Amino acid sequence: MNELIGAKQFAKFLGVSVRTLDTLDKKGDLPAGFRVGHVRRWRKDDVEQWVVKRINDQIIKDH
Repeated sequence: MNELIGAKQFAKFLGVSVRTLDTLDKKGDLPAGFRVGHVRRWRKDDVEQWVVKRINDQIIKDH
């Protein structure tokens, strides 16, 4: 089973605050997650793939 991470872990992974993560989430700029009660969770593999895609998109944009 794929590891799940919460907002604090996701924000730390990105090097941003949880507040910034909330802003990105409201804009629809994050990978799909889900809620367990009031707690948000993301699959770690989805987060890592999302980061790689954003990096690759930026590299392509810069060239």
